[in-house]
Amino acid sequence: MNNRKTNIVVLVGVLSALAFVLYFLEFPLAFLFPAFLKIDFSDVPAILGGIAAGPLVGTAIELIKNILHFLLISKEPMASGEIANFFAGTSFLIPVAIMIRSREKFSKWPYFILPYVVATLISTTIINIINYFVTLPLYGLESEARLPMIISSLIPFNILKGILVSAVTILLYSKLKGFISKYVR
Repeated sequence: MNNRKTNIVVLVGVLSALAFVLYFLEFPLAFLFPAFLKIDFSDVPAILGGIAAGPLVGTAIELIKNILHFLLISKEPMASGEIANFFAGTSFLIPVAIMIRSREKFSKWPYFILPYVVATLISTTIINIINYFVTLPLYGLESEARLPMIISSLIPFNILKGILVSAVTILLYSKLKGFISKYVR
């Protein structure tokens, strides 16, 4: 294996482990949303990995994090939480990674916010389609109750999570940009 491939394998391993640990630091916003909806920042390492080495690397980090969570921690019915987390994370990181890696202008104000706005909207749309057809049925929620829950709770939650994850990623990326780009390029 050449040096770049080795660096990417190490990057995936380290960022997957970090994402898995961050998955433990989830907190509910019970005063705003149902208790099963929790904010965590475990997607940030995957997004940073996706920006650094491409969306496939970010997706691998998301997959490893969610497999580990399912095997070691999960109490959700039929991996519904991990399924939702995987699709939310990947549908967020892929647009960010593609847009930032394809255009230098996305690293400058005001354009650097655009990939995160696009990702928040895409992720919110995709995860709520997944919620309607996959995860909410796994929780046993009848079809009549799904759309009201999505509109009243899940859409606002996913937009808020997208904003918070974006803010943390932007702050960290600005500090780690040089290191990450040298590490994998």
